[in-house]
Amino acid sequence: MRRSVRTATLLVITALVVVSFSGVTEASDYYESDSLVTGPYVDCIEFLYIGNQNQIVRALQAGSIQMASNYFIPSYLPALEEDPDIELYNSTRNGYGHISINCAKYPLNISGFRRAFAYAFDKQLLRVNIMDGFSQDHDSLVPYCNQWCIEDDLPWHYYTAQPDVGNSILDELGFEIDGVTGYRNAPNGTPFDIAIESWSYGGGISQIGVDALSALGVNATTKFSDYIELRDRFGTHGDYDMIVSSTQFDTFDIQWLADEYGSMNANIDYKNPTNFRNESFDAWIDRLRYSTTREDIQEAAAAMQLILHENVPRLVVYQHIYRTAYRVSEFAGHVGSKVSSITNQWTFRNIHPQSADFGGTVSVALYNDIVSFNHFTPDYMSDVYFHYRRDDDVIVLDLIYSSLFDRGPDMKPVPDLVVSMYEETHSDNPNVAKNRIRFTMDIVQNATWSDGVPLTADDIVFTFLYMMENGVAHTPFNLDWSYSEINSLWSPTPYRVVIEFSTESYWHFEKFAYEYILPMHIMTNEELMEGSDYLSWNPGINASQPLVTSGPFLLSDFSLDYYNDVNACEFSYNPAFYFAPERPSTETTTTTTTTTTITLTTTNATNNQSMNLPLIFITASISCSGTVIVFYVVVKFQNRKS
Repeated sequence: MRRSVRTATLLVITALVVVSFSGVTEASDYYESDSLVTGPYVDCIEFLYIGNQNQIVRALQAGSIQMASNYFIPSYLPALEEDPDIELYNSTRNGYGHISINCAKYPLNISGFRRAFAYAFDKQLLRVNIMDGFSQDHDSLVPYCNQWCIEDDLPWHYYTAQPDVGNSILDELGFEIDGVTGYRNAPNGTPFDIAIESWSYGGGISQIGVDALSALGVNATTKFSDYIELRDRFGTHGDYDMIVSSTQFDTFDIQWLADEYGSMNANIDYKNPTNFRNESFDAWIDRLRYSTTREDIQEAAAAMQLILHENVPRLVVYQHIYRTAYRVSEFAGHVGSKVSSITNQWTFRNIHPQSADFGGTVSVALYNDIVSFNHFTPDYMSDVYFHYRRDDDVIVLDLIYSSLFDRGPDMKPVPDLVVSMYEETHSDNPNVAKNRIRFTMDIVQNATWSDGVPLTADDIVFTFLYMMENGVAHTPFNLDWSYSEINSLWSPTPYRVVIEFSTESYWHFEKFAYEYILPMHIMTNEELMEGSDYLSWNPGINASQPLVTSGPFLLSDFSLDYYNDVNACEFSYNPAFYFAPERPSTETTTTTTTTTTITLTTTNATNNQSMNLPLIFITASISCSGTVIVFYVVVKFQNRKS
């Protein structure tokens, strides 16, 4: 018998409930992207691990693959550009390279000095000589791919080297040239010098920074430091002048602006390492964190970016451009994404043969093999504190799992399972306690799991209870979020779910919107409910652990390498997918019902062997809801004790 849930105390109430949404506005400001959800149109997507760029280029040219997930280095691009059947697509990194400036150290604490440096820095030289043209001009401290970025609306830019502007600023601030040394002194008359530190990779950037300071009459040198020592000194507010580094963001939430640049964190280790203090910036922090509307968040984000742009605690020196390739002679309907390029779920849902509406097999080269179809398992660990999933794994997982929302090509939310959503605070509904926010979502009524069981609101409630029960929100793959602020969640009807948070904030939406939904009937067993076992869950590959999913595609075949990683896999379109288009009448069809059910038959796989997956039988069933509604209310959470 399965052990009882020990770390989440649940109050289960059976009651007759009348739910009213009088006067409540649908929260459509959460999702603005054009809908691309209908699909898929192709029969099959094949993925093959090819870890060599030269082999990938040859496969593209030969037509044995239609696209590749990897970003190509410059030397391979000419051959791809010359091929009339191949097109290239540019996307940007959710991150950038930068030079951090110690705003607590005189005279670097003078914002005009930092701004003069920004004007003098030659980003175009860096793009040509260091980035091989694979970067674009960028100033905002929010990456270009982020929906909150105001790069295109900034009133001025530091794109080109303008030392004349920088020198004028320093002249006005009283940085006078010393007649003996030839360098500028600080406004108090004292001499100073600047060291731009880096480890091995940043030496060229450091030199461009030194050249910019020299053009301003400032005594500057480059300095190479040990990476670990420099990282720790930088993170703990140790002594430095300027440091070359880079930042990669794993989410599109920008609350980090407050942590990274808020004055209250200028003495807290691993927060605000530039020691930036600005009262005008601080005045926007609460608006950024606790506003409940998109308009308020946008206003705060824009104001904070503009303040940082003017005061330059950190100068962005490059924004990566990634280039991927895909064939256009066989298929049409590719959808480019700001971050995930062409090999994203929107392409795989919308792609179709050039000469037909349906059919065909699309072959895709992956640059990494797939560790597992368990989306809880991080497959890369750079150090003990930082784990993440590689892009190739996300590409595959997005094809088979459902979530309440997806990120559109523009990185804005697009409804997936959700049909409509209402957001309420106490001012909207007196039944919502003060200082809380409630999200009420109606979901599609024709979603089914791949084993034929209907997907309902109970699965969604279970998903978040499971994560809280097992502490999943605190595991490496999801460090950014804690579910401790979920006050209650319940399913008043089979197709409505309510999530309430103990504080008001727009950002709570991000905490639940994109999580893959779990099949409750599969996960509620002794093995998987044990908190120590969810990371070793290996569905589809382990014969005793079925891969039960609900997305637009179904796993139909795969092979394993020597290390039991997936080096090739195939996904067939899911005819019961809730957004599946109607195919020609020659296809197997179902009558119109509330729920479409799939029965999936599988065989087992062993190393280096194929697995023939689905033999699909489509049946129909009708689900009905009664008047008795079960509420699951989370009363208390605490960590599991082993």
